Amino acid sequence: MKSLKLIAATALISMIAGINPAFAATSPNETVSISSSIANVLSWSSGSLAFGAYDPVVTNSSTNLTGSGSLSFSITKGDTVTITLGASANASTCSSKVTATYTRAMVSGSNCMIYELYEDSAHTTPWKGTASPTIPASTTGLSATSVNLYGVVPAGQDLPAGASYTDTVYAVVTY
Repeated sequence: MKSLKLIAATALISMIAGINPAFAATSPNETVSISSSIANVLSWSSGSLAFGAYDPVVTNSSTNLTGSGSLSFSITKGDTVTITLGASANASTCSSKVTATYTRAMVSGSNCMIYELYEDSAHTTPWKGTASPTIPASTTGLSATSVNLYGVVPAGQDLPAGASYTDTVYAVVTY
């Protein structure tokens, strides 16, 4: 009888404590597998380059107009990026003006202003539809990375006053 009272008391204490006596036994340790993967993602911000005012009569009659801008993006840490700049949207429209050195053109109506884009500030490496040097993975991640873009509008272009010239160049990002 004492053992029955002891079992009943143990069961009552277990229920009060929230322990189900039927499941109070322990089992060997088990493992739970947890996993995730990192997506290969690129977030691109449009780039721009504004040359400013071109003076065909005095300053830019003999001196090139230069400008600089940037292309910005964020990409998954550890990836590398190569940026290829395509041809000028107006190059074929201005085919009589573009040259082997200046392959791009901005337009205003039927007027063309030729220019070129470069990878370096010294304007020695043209960005002519070829891939840029690979941008190292260490410069990517949560913070945006900027890639400099340099341009030259050659001197001596006889252009009308008061016009605004524009062009579009497509950038292809490989990652």
